[in-house]
Amino acid sequence: KGEARAKMHTGGWFLKLTTWLIFVIVPFFLPNESMVVYSWFSRFGSSLFLILQMMILLDFTHAWNDSWVNKEHNGWVAALLTLTTSSYALCIAGVVVMYQYFNPSGADCDRNVWFITLTLIMFVAFSVISLLPQVQHGSLFPSAVIALYTVFLCFSAMDSQPATDACNGMGDSRVPMAWGMAFTLVSVGYSAMRAGSSSDSFTLTDETTPLSAM
Repeated sequence: KGEARAKMHTGGWFLKLTTWLIFVIVPFFLPNESMVVYSWFSRFGSSLFLILQMMILLDFTHAWNDSWVNKEHNGWVAALLTLTTSSYALCIAGVVVMYQYFNPSGADCDRNVWFITLTLIMFVAFSVISLLPQVQHGSLFPSAVIALYTVFLCFSAMDSQPATDACNGMGDSRVPMAWGMAFTLVSVGYSAMRAGSSSDSFTLTDETTPLSAM
């Protein structure tokens, strides 16, 4: 099974490149009406992709956390604590910025306030849950990174509103989009390397820790 997976990731480049070129070129020849169907498909597919990104991020942060904790040196633990604290500080700063820029005074932005508040409640709740004794392999560092990513997703969604919208105080900013594209490239590359180098990646076997338990 492991050899078959390795061959799938390291071989068949002609078929892979051909398929990639088809997906890149064909959309230019599709009628505009097909974009309506594609937009609904994209909404569903992007949701699945965000879930996959969360799983990749959890896998990465837990491996990072375990690596530094297992070094059994106070310096590494202090560095981990610093990163955790910094992540939560950025989360709080991000929420404050969103309340300021995406809920301007005089504008009716109840929907924005609802999503920002929901994001705040979720990252606080998940952080508390990760500390409960009933949660195996719970740790604050992965929770902090996931919380920071959740705040970033909310910020990107708020910023995707039209620049002329009264509730978009950021205007025509492209910074969140650039960061989102960069993270997507990194996460896809990381998942490909993990899947190609290990037969146990993203599996739920006795030899590996289930991602759902992290």
